[in-house]
Amino acid sequence: MSHALIHAVQVFRVPNAIYEYIAAWVDEDIAWVMGIMYWYCWATVFPEEMLSAAALIQYWNLAAPWPPLIFYFLVPAFFLALNLFPVYVYGWIETVGGALKTILLLVVSCIMFAVSQQGTCPAISLQLFLAAHGMS
Repeated sequence: MSHALIHAVQVFRVPNAIYEYIAAWVDEDIAWVMGIMYWYCWATVFPEEMLSAAALIQYWNLAAPWPPLIFYFLVPAFFLALNLFPVYVYGWIETVGGALKTILLLVVSCIMFAVSQQGTCPAISLQLFLAAHGMS
């Protein structure tokens, strides 16, 4: 459902889209409740994600105290600033971010395949991959 709403927001740019779409196509009272539930979901999940990311970055025992602060202050400030832009900008950021995630997934999958085939297939090995790209 949310994936379809994101595509609808990109095609039909409307501020406060979740409320507007549900109010227009279902019922205004349900739209109000969905808006409150959507806000409550993000108000509880987002801080937990930031705390988890800050705890995860502490796994590497970095000497500087600033890496967890990135997730405590800079990431929420970035998302707050992002919400100040029109829906059109959010749609483009969502599109470019999705394309970058897809490219990252493909590149990591190819590298993992090359690493897993190392030593079993001489045509596909990590050394040949690195040598071909000048990284050896």
